[in-house]
Amino acid sequence: MSERPAEACKQQEQKQEKDKQEDEQEGKETMMGARRRVLMKFTFVRHGETKANKERCIQGHTDIPLCESGEEQASRAGERLQDVVFSRVYASDLCRASATCRRILDKNTRHPPPIIIDKRLRERNFGSVEGLGFEEVLKLAEANGSSWPSYSPPGAETLGEVQARLVAFFKGEKPSGQPGQESAEANMEEENMRNEAKEKEATQKKPDEGVDEGGDGGGDGGGEAREHVLVVSHGAALRQLYTHLHRTLGCALPGTLGPDAPLRLTPNTGISQYTVSYSPKTYTLECVRIHDNAHTQGM
Repeated sequence: MSERPAEACKQQEQKQEKDKQEDEQEGKETMMGARRRVLMKFTFVRHGETKANKERCIQGHTDIPLCESGEEQASRAGERLQDVVFSRVYASDLCRASATCRRILDKNTRHPPPIIIDKRLRERNFGSVEGLGFEEVLKLAEANGSSWPSYSPPGAETLGEVQARLVAFFKGEKPSGQPGQESAEANMEEENMRNEAKEKEATQKKPDEGVDEGGDGGGDGGGEAREHVLVVSHGAALRQLYTHLHRTLGCALPGTLGPDAPLRLTPNTGISQYTVSYSPKTYTLECVRIHDNAHTQGM
């Protein structure tokens, strides 16, 4: 009878030792995971102004070049981003976006890589209303029992279709050696809820702090490596991407911006910047700035 308590005691000691070893291993994995965190930055820029922008006409897939003021806007955006080290550069194939991207890189002092043209970054296809004035399109939307921008004219892409291709592009961009964002995104909503207080504190920044230059300041400094992706796209297309990042993924907005900020059409050459902090199982997303066109002041 006396052997049973002794045996039970021994089993309890073995269990405690096993639990201790597992806790130590988990702690090591957590520390290793923290060291493996990788920070990636995205700078999104809308193209410069065109004649159609000035006249408030719908452009869509119609290939319209920059006007003189649009060229100046693009050059000013380039001056503002001149010291940023970009590891990848993408632009829509429409000339107003690719020309804006070239002018930005012409001002860059940090030997940027060549532009990668990606059709997924195109503006929304507006179908039968391309070339029409905005006020006329609003009347057509109302006559069809809809409102702008959810109205889908004949031959146009739906908002969901535009968002799908922009999100597919974003998910495909990740640091070398990291898992796809598809698997991490499933954990992101829960991660954001756990880190809500931390994120709010981290994003209480003045909107005029200036664009982060060179990749050493701003965002989460705990990453081992940093890549910076420049993306030049279009107003309606970027609006759908920002809606996904903030409304679907729950990314907090910087400063005192209201919840509808992502739904606004970003101004020509407006700069929006995000950081993505990857860890082995998930990632966290921070909006550093959105719709920032301070470089066009005085034009």
